[in-house]
Amino acid sequence: MSLVGEPVTAGPSESDTQVLFREARARRRRLRIIRVIVVTSLAGALLSGMALGGVFTPASTGSSPASTGGSGVSGGIAGPFGAAYVTSTIGILPVDLQNGTTGRPIKVPEIGKNGVLALAPNGKTAFVISGRGLVPIDLTTRTLGAPIPVPTPSGISSMVIAPNGRTAYVTNFKGVDSINLVTGSVDTLVAMQSPSSIAITPSGKTAYVTVNDAVIPLDLATRALGTPITGPNIAPGTIAISPSGRAAYVTNGRIVYGSVTPIDLASRSIRSPISIPGGPILDFEVASNGRTAYVVTIPGGPRGPTVTSFNLASRTIVESFSLPLDTAPNLVISP
Repeated sequence: MSLVGEPVTAGPSESDTQVLFREARARRRRLRIIRVIVVTSLAGALLSGMALGGVFTPASTGSSPASTGGSGVSGGIAGPFGAAYVTSTIGILPVDLQNGTTGRPIKVPEIGKNGVLALAPNGKTAFVISGRGLVPIDLTTRTLGAPIPVPTPSGISSMVIAPNGRTAYVTNFKGVDSINLVTGSVDTLVAMQSPSSIAITPSGKTAYVTVNDAVIPLDLATRALGTPITGPNIAPGTIAISPSGRAAYVTNGRIVYGSVTPIDLASRSIRSPISIPGGPILDFEVASNGRTAYVVTIPGGPRGPTVTSFNLASRTIVESFSLPLDTAPNLVISP
């Protein structure tokens, strides 16, 4: 049976009226078949969209994020750059970065007010520091794994997971420790005085540690410290590295209050700081597209932390929203 384009020929005994009637009936049949095909296709597309993210959205016309796996994260609220999470006094909260809302918390015993949080590179597991140690959380099933004992959990100031997903690196008042997430063994990687934050390049070969008024490169294979990056507008608190690995961003709290300083890691050159209103900056994350950043500030008064998104190229603020009062300024975004 043809759908379109085939002429309908008359039989030897048909009149003109019979021919016209039969052609009209054939056209109606073709239209019904076409409608069935169109409706079936649309239904399939709608179900595919719901399976991926819960809503049917048109295909993006922009460039894809550099990392993969963002929309496949389960248990969180998928945004334009993956799922995001923050810690609270009872556990971790999924964050919808598009709508500025939080989801149902995953409770973590003894997490405390400033639980340090990190995500595995595949976005499926979160790791949080609690009074019981390093706690893995399956974000798909929202279940907690057995804690990995770590020395003085309350002394840990930051944590990052290696790109291979097998090692966590934490900063504490003694230096930098590595934690084998498979065996649970803890090793002192390098000693230094009170580092505040750590980030790793996408290659997994180099970490950058903030301490006092410097950013220090650390070779993770040899454990050798490189020449510190110092200069104007560097009073680092937290540090983030772009998905390309070419730039680092450090938050400042003493020299330029409420600002973020970009650093070209290849040339070690320090760019002019980006001013961010809203109070002291306590966390900073770069989205997987490399163009958008999220800053967590602490406003005055009885309000929770504020999350501000801004464009790194134009240095302009996009939007801001407030987190619940009992949340800590520890924001992580999946790839």
